[in-house]
Amino acid sequence: MGSSFRLIPTLLRAVTRSNCGRFFVKSENDIGFQMSRGKTLKTTAMSNTADTFRKYLIVGLCNHGMPKSRHSVGVQVVDRLVTDLDLKWTRDKTCAGFTATFELNESTQVIMLKPKQFMNANGKSVLKTVRHYNIDTDKVYLMHDDLDRALGKVSIKEGGSASGHNGVKSVQGVLGSEANKIFKVRVGIGRPSSRDEVIEYVLHNFTQEESAGVQEGVRKALQSLTWHLQDRGEDVLLLTNLYGINPKILQRIKKIKNLKARERELSGNTDLGMSKTCVTESEEHVQSSDKHLHTASGSHLDRHVNVPSMDKQKDTTIHRTHSQGEVTIGIEVKRMKGE
Repeated sequence: MGSSFRLIPTLLRAVTRSNCGRFFVKSENDIGFQMSRGKTLKTTAMSNTADTFRKYLIVGLCNHGMPKSRHSVGVQVVDRLVTDLDLKWTRDKTCAGFTATFELNESTQVIMLKPKQFMNANGKSVLKTVRHYNIDTDKVYLMHDDLDRALGKVSIKEGGSASGHNGVKSVQGVLGSEANKIFKVRVGIGRPSSRDEVIEYVLHNFTQEESAGVQEGVRKALQSLTWHLQDRGEDVLLLTNLYGINPKILQRIKKIKNLKARERELSGNTDLGMSKTCVTESEEHVQSSDKHLHTASGSHLDRHVNVPSMDKQKDTTIHRTHSQGEVTIGIEVKRMKGE
């Protein structure tokens, strides 16, 4: 795999590796926690070796032998991913299909699957693969066509009904209640004008006029997958180099840059960040447990504390009065810097 996949700006790497938002990579401790709490599919019969990776399964639902049809657009998505990563498909009889694998990062492995079955039997291949690789069902992604979305439109949904899709039905049938944990990446192919034309429509190849829309849908599907994995705490720098950076990340980078610029602008004023204390007492007193107040042995005490405000453009005076067990606080804000 080319080293160009690793060429990501230093600032992006720093942001994506920080623990400051839900789309960022978590610490090693957090990763360990995720691994320990993962639930194994109930039908799993064995584990080949001790698991050293978190594993994801990306399935391109299809009619084997009809890879270019509208109904098999899911397999066109995984074919594109294999091509972009310079990988090759391997015939895997154990999984009843073709597989390709790669390491997303040092802790995560991704297995891609093309079932060697008809659409309504794709579930058999998915079940064999989940068992063989010991994959949690909440880490299974199904790429499939969607009649209810316009050509090129993409969405991701967790669980839910099959919406009439025979491939999804097949997977749900073999996984049972565990199927509610899988994620469906639905790629729009549009719908024919007549309901009677649906079967013929999905089994035919895309037209030349639809080619650009199909490629856009495939790209968006891989982009959505990348950002969804990142949203789950995965380091996806390998894939963002191919399919782009989540706009939320770019916004955060911009915000950090602006904050640092603002900090540099204000750092020249040595008066900011200083606090001054002035205490006035009405009579003899003893030190209170509240370090910001002195309690008078008689009854009354005033305290003024001059502190900077959060935006460092104003000076805030806090006036506290302690009298007979009661504390009254008043706040006065003074403008600074010619405001």
